[in-house]
Amino acid sequence: MKKVLFGLFALSSVAMAAETNLYLRAGADLNGKYQTIQGLHGEKADDFSYEFAIEATKNLTDKVEFGLGIAYQKHGDPEGKSFYDSDTYYAGDKEYDNDWTAKYDVPGYTSIPLYVTLKYKFDAINNFVPYVKGNIGYSFNIDDGDATCTETDIYTNVADKKDVIVNSDKYKYDVDMKDGLYYGIGAGFEYNNFTMDLMYQVTEATAEITDKEPGYENRVYKEDFNYSRLTLSFGYKFNF
Repeated sequence: MKKVLFGLFALSSVAMAAETNLYLRAGADLNGKYQTIQGLHGEKADDFSYEFAIEATKNLTDKVEFGLGIAYQKHGDPEGKSFYDSDTYYAGDKEYDNDWTAKYDVPGYTSIPLYVTLKYKFDAINNFVPYVKGNIGYSFNIDDGDATCTETDIYTNVADKKDVIVNSDKYKYDVDMKDGLYYGIGAGFEYNNFTMDLMYQVTEATAEITDKEPGYENRVYKEDFNYSRLTLSFGYKFNF
């Protein structure tokens, strides 16, 4: 796959020798979803996710453009996930209700994809030019911090309900985000050099998580952590 992508980038570089169009775009994700890691988080992106992109294309025909793009994509953190359990605990002659909670928070990541883009334009309708486009390339992924687990034990005296003991511990997990394929497909329109489009995009990544919890030090999880979304973008085209 990397050889195919390299060939596409090389072809784009040759094509860019002629007159080009330069697009500046900014977009926001509407429904970002993550591939889950061992049930440690929810699928939905819980924070605002956005991107900025620059694309340079050449008009191969009056309807087809082909070129290169690079983007900065900030993928918001996924939903945290909590686990609960309860039992009875005895300390001497005292009986306690024990409520245990573990909350996992896994960070999102930032991507910088380098990609080729192909665009097909339809006939104009009242100065609106509809188009479809596709992107494919390679994404350089950067982790946005450590994953954490917060464990809380609450002991409540059954007899008086006032004798409450709270113990809380927080553990960190190192996260190393691996690079992967990036692709997208969508449609939009141009109007007087302004653009608006809606694209379905996928960034592939592998998360390598190293456990630091006492008793489990250096245990490593390595799983896919792909991010898919619909992105609504607005931009402007410059002609050179």
